[in-house]
Amino acid sequence: MSTNDDHLGIELIGDGERAGSWGNITNINFETIIAAITQKQTVTIAVDETSSSPKQIAIADGSKTNEGGRAFIELTDDGDKGATQHFQLTPNNAERIIYFKNSLTTQAAKIFQTDSFDDSKDVQIENGETAILYFDGGGSSSATVTKLVSDPIFTTLQTSGAATLNSATVTNNLTVSGNISVTGTVDGRDLSGDGAKLDDIEAEAQKNLSTAQMFTEIKSVDGTGSGLDADFLDGQHGSYYQPASTAITTANISSQSVASAATATTAGSATTATTATSATSATNATNAANVDVTATSANSSFRLVFGPANNSSGNQALFKDSSTSFYYNPSTNQLNVGSLVASGDVTAFSDVRLKDNIATLDGTKVFGMRGVSFTKDNKKSSGVIAQELEGVAPELVYNDSEYKAVAYGNITAYLIEAIKYLKKEIEELKGEKANDPS
Repeated sequence: MSTNDDHLGIELIGDGERAGSWGNITNINFETIIAAITQKQTVTIAVDETSSSPKQIAIADGSKTNEGGRAFIELTDDGDKGATQHFQLTPNNAERIIYFKNSLTTQAAKIFQTDSFDDSKDVQIENGETAILYFDGGGSSSATVTKLVSDPIFTTLQTSGAATLNSATVTNNLTVSGNISVTGTVDGRDLSGDGAKLDDIEAEAQKNLSTAQMFTEIKSVDGTGSGLDADFLDGQHGSYYQPASTAITTANISSQSVASAATATTAGSATTATTATSATSATNATNAANVDVTATSANSSFRLVFGPANNSSGNQALFKDSSTSFYYNPSTNQLNVGSLVASGDVTAFSDVRLKDNIATLDGTKVFGMRGVSFTKDNKKSSGVIAQELEGVAPELVYNDSEYKAVAYGNITAYLIEAIKYLKKEIEELKGEKANDPS
């Protein structure tokens, strides 16, 4: 009795069977084998193929055109389906080795053989990947698909005697028992050239020097301008320090004149300097406790500077100690002080004749500002955050030294326009209510 094999659907003619059609069936069997060996089958999907309703790739008994009977199957679609697509080889007892190519628009493909999708027994082929798959024909719930080879493993491998790698990526350890010859570079380095340089260094090097020998070698090249760290004291070259021949000491201090000494720039520990009658420039008084200055004649260029001459913003430092700073910015004609106390009136001129480009502010910007409470220098206070205010009204924020500062007084102008805006809305709401017939 004639039967069909499970793997290609070829009809196996029994003794005395298919009289009159034996030749035709035999030809179909041969054509099925030829197609399985030499021809590619394209399987195209037009809908989303899900795990519960997959695209079936069937092996049809006695058919030379059955999709599942080909050794090379290419998966395509008529447009992007947006998700992983599912393909099922049937029947579940067919044992096959098939070369698959995923040519879907963008999706990955899951291929399985069980009657119901089982993610533990399927194989996923990424978009653009080609792979050889083995279907073990294990039955309705046990049939398993295995990926034998994927194209990144073998497409660049050539062999002719010893294997020649045009390109290779090694993800695990590489053990070499013989020599490695490199005609190119390794990470951009010419190993042959580098090896020759190392040989020269080894030939010239003095090996196993003791600490004393190394110190002797260093001292032999030390000297002015050598650039060795031995030429420095606390990171400063010798020229940084006051020469002993011109230093002010307890023995000669009575004969020194700070006002006229061109090289005496520092009074490091003077406790009281009462009078400087003719000094033209005193650049540093690092630890002076009391300084009284009397100008004997009017001089428009006279100034008194304590602390660093400029801060990080380029402002002129008028006074600075560990807790307080008082700066004058010549570019903006402004004074900057941490805390300012005035016993009398503080006058800020606001005459229209002093102003250009006058425009009414947008009072609604107030609704984008945030009032906050905070602690600064262990004191509870309130105000705004400069970085937040900068995004609403950038002209209210400016940089002072390393920190951002806020022109708090100028916020009042926004509050005035905000009140006028709210007043207008209240009046409109009152008008609507008065006109409401209900």
